Amino acid sequence: MNNSNSLVLDGLKNSQPYAIVAVFPERKPKAVGRTRNRSDAEDIARFLSRKVPKGAFYVIFDPEESYTQMAST
Repeated sequence: MNNSNSLVLDGLKNSQPYAIVAVFPERKPKAVGRTRNRSDAEDIARFLSRKVPKGAFYVIFDPEESYTQMAST
């Protein structure tokens, strides 16, 4: 990875530190989205909880995880 790509990834880490994590029975927890602020993340988690009743959705503060790592899993 060259320097410019590294700077872009570092910017994503800092700009979207709140992750929405989905937890389903008999499955590993998985990050399903990222936002810039906690309020937006909580709104998304509430929406998902209403639409997907079998899952549990949580907001975590995780500034070290990059969006591209989450999307590749």
